[in-house]
Amino acid sequence: MEIKGIDLSSYNPVTSYSAIADSGIKAAILRTTQSENKADPSFEKNYKGLHYYGIRIGVYKYSYALDESQAREEAGKVLEILDGRPLDFPVFYDLEWSRQRTLGSAAITRIVEAFRRVILDGGYLFGIYYNTDWYYHVLDTKSLPYDYWLAAYPYNDRGTLVESLRPPAGIGWQYSSKGQVPGISGNVDLDVFYQTYPVRPESSGSHCPDHDDPKPSDYFLYTIQSGDTLTSIAKRYSTTVQKLAELNHISDPDLIYAGNTLKIPR
Repeated sequence: MEIKGIDLSSYNPVTSYSAIADSGIKAAILRTTQSENKADPSFEKNYKGLHYYGIRIGVYKYSYALDESQAREEAGKVLEILDGRPLDFPVFYDLEWSRQRTLGSAAITRIVEAFRRVILDGGYLFGIYYNTDWYYHVLDTKSLPYDYWLAAYPYNDRGTLVESLRPPAGIGWQYSSKGQVPGISGNVDLDVFYQTYPVRPESSGSHCPDHDDPKPSDYFLYTIQSGDTLTSIAKRYSTTVQKLAELNHISDPDLIYAGNTLKIPR
């Protein structure tokens, strides 16, 4: 499953939300804040317009945090801007600032966890956005086993998907910054996502009383990769096959499929 998506900020003036929807775009990740933690001036309009046409919405926050306190402040601003609005995708923490890179992976991990906790306590799902350079050389991904949205473009980016650059992990891939989409003036980032999520926060009455499922803050989602087994996944995330089977209602632990999503206990 691949979901065609875009990500938008005030740098991408929208002229027609209906044209975006008619072009086949099914998901949009919106910038919440610009520099100095101020609200992106396009957020309100973009959220309302895209939501009206049934496009799935997530958000991202470009981080300038250099310590845990600043990360919590950033997360609080995101929650203030969202103001309880439902999202179909996580709140993605955008990590790419050069000054953060110099802090080292342990400090970055603490910053991420501080931001994440505030977002989860606010009732939203959490993910991380960054490029493949950060994936390979900066983040301690074993300490941050969350949903990744990865960026990887060709050097001569022309707005097309280059399959050889598809990242080896993640729930989404930002494959171009030079896309052209009807209803948007100028270039726009293009994405593909590999899974959908339950809408968060849930609307009242959406919970089914016949099922006692864990809260989203008790688990994260993992997309099964080719070659994975339940045993290898359990070992990777310090859990057991039995717990994974029970959490995911798996009757045969030897039978899992690449591309499907598993809940992994935190």
